[in-house]
Amino acid sequence: MTETEACKLLDISISASFARKQQAYRKIQRKLQLSIAPGNPQSERKKAWKQLTQLASAWHVLKETNNSKPFVRMMPKTLAQSWQTLASRIPVPEPVIVFLVIMVTILVIIGLFKL
Repeated sequence: MTETEACKLLDISISASFARKQQAYRKIQRKLQLSIAPGNPQSERKKAWKQLTQLASAWHVLKETNNSKPFVRMMPKTLAQSWQTLASRIPVPEPVIVFLVIMVTILVIIGLFKL
């Protein structure tokens, strides 16, 4: 979802301030949450739930585009990529080797208790 689509969903202009976007989001969210209440018909609740999901994704897009510090926003992605790179360099032992190491460890422990 783009910022333009998100603003269209909130029924505000793309040039609106972040505070105005937040106000529009909260107003629509309140209405939809009332529609999800257990007393309403099931069809209305499902429709409101779908709209609420779309609204949440639109809000996520607007929050991301408002963030003026790209380094802070990108840091978790960079850390995740670094972690995946590190994890890919660590050799993963074969299951047979793991089984043998566990069995030898168990036999050594049993041997120690017999003494």
